Amino acid sequence: MFDNDTINMLNEDDNSLDTYHILTKDGHYLAIPEIEVNLCDALFNQEYIIVCNIQATNPNAAVQKYKENYRNKVKKLDMEILKLQGDILELKIENKMLKENQALNDYTPSNAIKLFALFGFTDTPTAKDLKARYRRIQRIVHSDKGGDDKLSQLFNDAYKALLKS
Repeated sequence: MFDNDTINMLNEDDNSLDTYHILTKDGHYLAIPEIEVNLCDALFNQEYIIVCNIQATNPNAAVQKYKENYRNKVKKLDMEILKLQGDILELKIENKMLKENQALNDYTPSNAIKLFALFGFTDTPTAKDLKARYRRIQRIVHSDKGGDDKLSQLFNDAYKALLKS
């Protein structure tokens, strides 16, 4: 669940730290010293799952550090979900506005400023920024992702028109 860089956030200079395998089953956590390979194998055979290795001063501290890392990771993912939900809401509002106002049918270079605004830019973006925003929007509005075909096509047509201008 965590990469080694995340797990090894501890002081590597501290020689009192031991490495523990963190195992879990049904919401219970165990910290087994790295040297106890046979015990880990026996627990693995009892359907415990090894989730990571953590350096700590004792088994209790290892489990606590794992739980803290896990909580921090969950908080980070929750924040990312909230941000994406906000993005979806903004796109739904934009979709409603576009459905009410079909004035963007004429994709000409003089209309490019309006098209950039469609992508959320106030100034002319770089081609790289435009492409990144287009892909991000399509991941949300595309019909394969539960979005709307017409909205997806609108962004697709606008993107193509901006590339030509």
